[in-house]
Amino acid sequence: MIDQLLNILTLGLKPLYERNLSYYNIIRDFREKLPRPQNKATPISQDEQEKIGLPSLSGINVVNLATFKTTISEAEIDQFYNKLQYFDYSYILFPNYYRKFTANLMRFKPEAKNKNFDLFMVQQILQENPLKPLKPFPVLFYHIKWEIKWTSSIYIWFLRRSKNGGHQ
Repeated sequence: MIDQLLNILTLGLKPLYERNLSYYNIIRDFREKLPRPQNKATPISQDEQEKIGLPSLSGINVVNLATFKTTISEAEIDQFYNKLQYFDYSYILFPNYYRKFTANLMRFKPEAKNKNFDLFMVQQILQENPLKPLKPFPVLFYHIKWEIKWTSSIYIWFLRRSKNGGHQ
């Protein structure tokens, strides 16, 4: 009886998982086309910043985008943004979470009138981030830990308790 119930439950959850996974695959496939670490923009040293006349701001990295090399074509960028723009959010867990992520990426969508497409910023957004995951199970765990009120309050209570060494 329990096996049958688990089979029915997994059959119901499988399409949801596959939809979330298809969103992640769009992001992952585009991320793989982006420049590799050896082609990343290099930070500008403090001496170079002074020569150029940039203000010295602590905690902020200034990068030289001239060292940023990419071989990605405009067609691939357009295809990526079209896939995100027309992604079907029905039958997906936490659609608002993914919509917000897409809206953040859409801010950097290249336009015909705006030729200064900032691929560096898109690459920073698409990096794996444990605080804003994109894989289906980490997104589920993120929502359980932080977004669902009654489970997040339990998780925060547990964190506080473990931080205090188990003492109240």
